[in-house]
Order: sequence, then structure tokens, then C-alpha cells
Amino acid sequence: MKKFFSALCIITFLINTSAFAGHIYTYSEEVPISKSVTLTKVNKFYSDYNIQYSVIKADLTDADTSLKLLTPEKGIDKLDTVQNLAKTEENVVGAINADFFSWYKGSDAFSLGMEIKDGKLVSSPINPSTMATISYMNDTLSMSYLDFHIMAVAPNGEYKEIRHLNKHTSYYGDILMYTSEFGGGFSPAPGGEVVEVVVSEGVIKEFRRNLPPVEIPKDGCVLVVSEGSTMFLANNFQVGDPIKFDYYMTPYLFDAQTAFGGGAMLVHEGKAVTSYSHTVAGNHPRSAIGTDKEGKTLYLVAVDGRQDVSLGMRMSTLANLMIELGCYTAVNLDGGGSTNMVASTVTNGNIHTVNSPSENRAVINAVGVTYSGKGSQPSGIILEKEADSVFIGDSVNFSASVYDENMRPIASGITWSSDRGNVTNGIFTPSSGGLAKVTASAGGISQSDEIFVIDKISGIECENYLRLSENSNASLGIKVFDSDGHYAPITNTKPFEIVSSDPSVVAVTGQNLTALKGGNAIITIKKDNAISYCSVVVGDGDFLIPRDNVYDTGISFTSGNVRIGMLTDGEETLLSRLVDNKTRQVTQKASSYAYAKSSDSFSTKETSDGLFVNLDTSKGGIRSTNSAQWDSMANAIAKSSNKNVFITAPSSIFGLNSFENKVIQDYLASCNKNVYVISGGDRNTYKNVDGVKYFTIANTKKSKLTVESLKNYSYLEISSGDSFSFGFKSVY
Repeated sequence: MKKFFSALCIITFLINTSAFAGHIYTYSEEVPISKSVTLTKVNKFYSDYNIQYSVIKADLTDADTSLKLLTPEKGIDKLDTVQNLAKTEENVVGAINADFFSWYKGSDAFSLGMEIKDGKLVSSPINPSTMATISYMNDTLSMSYLDFHIMAVAPNGEYKEIRHLNKHTSYYGDILMYTSEFGGGFSPAPGGEVVEVVVSEGVIKEFRRNLPPVEIPKDGCVLVVSEGSTMFLANNFQVGDPIKFDYYMTPYLFDAQTAFGGGAMLVHEGKAVTSYSHTVAGNHPRSAIGTDKEGKTLYLVAVDGRQDVSLGMRMSTLANLMIELGCYTAVNLDGGGSTNMVASTVTNGNIHTVNSPSENRAVINAVGVTYSGKGSQPSGIILEKEADSVFIGDSVNFSASVYDENMRPIASGITWSSDRGNVTNGIFTPSSGGLAKVTASAGGISQSDEIFVIDKISGIECENYLRLSENSNASLGIKVFDSDGHYAPITNTKPFEIVSSDPSVVAVTGQNLTALKGGNAIITIKKDNAISYCSVVVGDGDFLIPRDNVYDTGISFTSGNVRIGMLTDGEETLLSRLVDNKTRQVTQKASSYAYAKSSDSFSTKETSDGLFVNLDTSKGGIRSTNSAQWDSMANAIAKSSNKNVFITAPSSIFGLNSFENKVIQDYLASCNKNVYVISGGDRNTYKNVDGVKYFTIANTKKSKLTVESLKNYSYLEISSGDSFSFGFKSVY
């Protein structure tokens, strides 16, 4: 995820501190759409699932902001994607799918709710008492269930209800009305006993039986009914007779500029509805619309679901979310594969998808937010940067988005500058270490952002192991960090010494590796006093265990107050039992100690030196092994008054889920404590990321344990006082 830095574009990180809540961490990013409209994207991490949703919030008191019903250009009975629907009207800056719909046949479909477009009723609701209607009238948004009827009234005073307006059907036992917005402007003409009555300017023009479809007058309609069911039209009208249509609607919405259907009410008078008139059970992608008590603030919400990044929500959870956002009234919209939100933001002026749809399903309609304000000059700049830190020999991309006085994107030439290097077309190349300022200027407006330039590294990180096939190539991922926890990837390897122990097996050019023949090679990456190693196998051979990385922390180490041991892994042998006992004896000599093994479950203990948390990672990571550990760990850390936290695990706490891995790093860095993570691995390693110290201790498999290997068997000793230092020390 890109980092946004501006007074207008905000990312917040929220850490959960309540006991047994399940919610661990939240990312929230707000991006302006206009001065009255914002987009907020939220990612929430819970102990056993993720939730991701997007919110468009609009101030409807702004005269330039309005609400539009968006329908397909080919007709209201056709389907199209939300992105295409947003392009059917001018000035649309945000949109979400709206009504539930039913497929009829082919490309034909119909909405289940009412449609009022630009002040004209173009479709009637099917179940208005159980599926709510959303209306925008007199610059106010409201939502309610309806009582809705249309009556056809004859000159003799006889009348009969019209069942539907502009709905596809194969049942013609009741009178149906069709206007020019339907079917490409032509009547359905089903034939048989069905009569079609053409009405123009309020006058009966023609009775049609078993004739082809007729063009529907733009100033009238066509009434369709089976004369086998009712002869009302034939018995009460002749060509040339006037016909009147009486409309009954409670509440009265005929003055609405925009109206459309939805599903059940989620929130009524500020409280979550507990019994739904229309239910879609389970966790699914969701779309919803809500408003404040005055009907002047709009909330459009798209909840992603059916994906690893987001489970989806139940209707009850969605209702609570709408209340949390500030809704006094809210309605569930069509969800599932229909959920799709698009926007034109300050940072991307094109209409683009802003959520993560489970499908890109074509829908019957959408609701769009329009903004008509026109700016004339630059008013501000939003900067984006790819990373928080960069190595002095490398480069990082910045981008600048210029907006006008209405916070809409505006084209303007941008000039770049920095106090610690060059910026060319947004690419910053530092020339000196420390905190660098990068500035973008346009039209007399400037915006600056800071990025840390690493010039003195404490350690180098790369893949521990790579397996290649002959004549294949690979790129070595290299990252560096300094003693303060700044962490950066490397793309320019010129400042580094990178060599292969056997160039005939693996040749090295910068980060690029070429496998020449079967065998083993150790790749060494060195810069100043920091060294890292990668073991490479070409073919099917066994890996060589690379030497331990060399670190340059700038702190000399003599002794520490905390010792961490890693017990052997696998089926127990006599030698492993002796080694484990020795590890326990050595570590227990410190004032505080801990050791981890694969059979251990979650546990905590408090000493004068800190809080110790042991995690079970036997199935790969925290959540995949036992998701309840997340809650237990978060609650233990939140409740502890200790400033030091030691987290131990028999293997890496990072798993296969990239979002969980990001949360681990950001959550631990946000705990406002000195956090040390110690896990078992193939060799002894250390890295500092955002102030969190990560270690691995070589954890030898019992089956591979030999007397010879004991000389390299280590434990970790940490000085966690005012000055941090550490050392890997031999158990023997």
C-alpha cells in the first residue's frame, strides 16, 4: 500500500486495547473527492478474519453536490457495470450499485424497486412494503417503506389498478404500463389474447391485437393486458377517449429528483433494526446507503467479501457499521457479486473501482454522487511515496496530485526539489543520510514530505535459501536496516559486494543469479561491517547451512539480563534430551529466561524484566495455528505495565497471509513498548524493523543433531535496559 502524507489525505492506524474484543488492528485511509465528498478505505484485522470496506461520504448541503440515479444507456431494462453507469451522467464523482434486480431473459432484466430519474417516474416498485425506497427530494435524503398504486381511470368513472410500470413479465393477467424508457422504446407485443393500448397525450390512440411491437410514444405509454383475464380496457375505452392515471404514494415522493429501491431497512431512528423485512443471510459482500438525522449527509458503503482480504458481513454487522459511521437511517442495497464502488478522487481523477469486488457483475442501476463545482487554479498538493525509508545508493518514487479550490484534480506542471538529493520526475535519489525533505510545487503552491535516508546499515536481509534449476535465473531480494529500525529494499547493488562461493555453479551480477550447473553455492552480500548469506542449490541436492549473518549495531555487548533458548525440534533422541537440558540450565542462569519448542502452546509470564509471550506457530504463523492466540497476545500486551515484551515461538510468527504479516509488523511497532520477537530458524539472525527487534535462533532438528554441531548451538542473550544490546552465545 502506498503511503499518503498530507493534511488532506490521511492514513490512521488504530490498535485495539479492549479485552477479548477480537479486533486487533485497523488501517483507515481518507482521500478527498471534492470539498464536500470524501472516500475512506478501511481494512480491519480480527483474530480469525479480515474485513475491508469503502465509504463515500457527501455533504448534501453543498449546492454543487447532488444525487443521481444511474441507469444503462441502452434502457432501464438492461444491465451494465457500475463503472459504465457512472459515465452515463456528467460530473459523477462517486457511485455504488443500488437496487436488487431480476433477470428476465437474454440481456433483459428489471429492478425490484421504484426508479425516479431526473424527476420522472420510470419504474414502479414490486414489493414496496418490504423493500425500502430511497429518495432525494428538496436536497434531502430519506428512506422508508411505501404504499404505492397507479390507477387507470375511464371517462365513465370506472377504474382499475395498473400492476407494474416498465417490468418484464410473462404474466399479463393484470394491466401493465410501458413507457419509452423500456425495451428500446417498443412494446413487448406478446400476442395471443393480449391487447396493447397505445396512449399519447392522455388520449387512447389505438387497440392492437396480435401485431408486432409498436413504438411507445414519448408523451404517453402502452397499456398491456390479457383480455382473457379482464376486458376493462375494451369495455371502458374507445379510440379517442381520454384516459387518466391517478398515482397514490405514501409517503409522497412525486417531487423527488431521484428515487430508487433497496432491500430492508438496517437502521431506523438511529437504532439497528432487529427484524428484517427482506433478508440475505450470512457473511457476504454488502452495499448500503445511509443518512444522518437531517438527511443532509450521505453515506455509501461497499463491504468486500468472499475473499481472503475480507470475509464480508451479516446484515446485523452492517447495521452496526452504519450506526458507527453516523447514520440515523440506513438501507441494505443489492450485495454479493453486485457490490461495486467507483470514484474519481484527487489522486486519480478517472472513474475507477475503489473497492475489491468479488465479481464485476453488471447491475440494473446505481446511485451516483455528482459534483459540479469548477475550479480555476491550484490550491493544494497531495504527495504519495512508495516507502518511508530509502538507502542512500537507491531511489524511491514520489507522485504529486494537484487539486483546485474545490479539491478536484487540476492539470498543472510540477517542479521537484529536495534538501538531500535529486528529484527527477518524482524519482528521489538521495545524496546524504538522515531525514530528507522532498517538495513538489505547482502554481505557487508547495507541499513537502519527509523520508529517511539510510546511510549506515546495521544489517542486511536476503532469502536464506534458493533452489534453482539449471540455466534458470533469479533475482535476489535484498533489504537493509539501520540501528534505529529504518528498513528499505535495495535495487541498486553497486555499493554492495556480492559474490558466489562457486561461480561455476551460480554466477552473480548484482542481484541477478544465473544457475550454470548442478551443485551448491553460498552467496555473500556485504556492505561495510554487515554481511548476509544465501544458500543456493542448483538441482536436487541438499542445502548448505549458511553462516550466521554479521551485524554492525554500533553497540558492544558483554552480558545481558534476559536469555532465550530454542529447544531442539522433532522426534526425541538421547542426544537431543541432553542438549535441551543443557539449554534450559544455561538460560535459567539469567534473571529472566524463556525457551520455545514446537510442542508448546500459548502461554504468558511476567517478570521484572518484561512480559514473556510464547506463541504456538507449529502450523505456520499465528492465525493458521490458532487464531485465538491473537486475542490472548493483544490482551496480555495491553494489560501489562512492563515496558519490555518478549515474544517467543518455535518457528517464524509470519505465515503465508501477506495482510496478517503486515499487521504483525505494524501492530508490534505500535504497542509503545520495547518488543523483541525470537523464533526458531535455520541460523542465528537479527533485524530491526520500525523499532521491533526480530531474532531467529538456529533450531536444529533432532534427527540431524550431532556432537560436531553442538559447538555452534546457541542461545540469545539480550540487554534490555536503557541501552539495548544482544549476543548469540554458545550453549557449550
